[in-house]
Amino acid sequence: MSNGTATIYRNVDAEFYGIEWETGYQITDALSIRADLAYVNVENTTDDRPIAQIAPLEGSVGVAYTMDTWNVGSRLRMNAEQTRADIENGSGQDVQETPGWSVVDLYGAYEILKNVKLSFGVDNILNETYAYHVNRANADPFNPEALQVNEPGRLVWVKGGIRF
Repeated sequence: MSNGTATIYRNVDAEFYGIEWETGYQITDALSIRADLAYVNVENTTDDRPIAQIAPLEGSVGVAYTMDTWNVGSRLRMNAEQTRADIENGSGQDVQETPGWSVVDLYGAYEILKNVKLSFGVDNILNETYAYHVNRANADPFNPEALQVNEPGRLVWVKGGIRF
């Protein structure tokens, strides 16, 4: 809680419950699918309101094609809208309720040598604008209000790795 000049912390009773689930299936020797899901619900039972900075239901579904020295794949990442935000008379940590979103990623890798691998990909290939509900506080010491930061748009990346 912020009173304008100081940040005040206090202990409260809280109730947490959640679930995480992950699965995968090998369709053929080269083709596989995987999916995951995570959800947590947290309630401040002292004040009968949500606790700030709790991620909404999130999940992903992906498919990958793997051969001896290379692989390619695609993944759909999703977050549900977060309507359980601690905004009104709250902690000041949640900026707003957060809309749901989904983005598509493409990726691949090539094993150049036995212990040398080159990975590459395009995250958020459709260049969607989205933000995770769990955001960061403003780094400006003269403006302590939290702000919600959008994730990057389309992101092209290359990564090299050497194992020894």
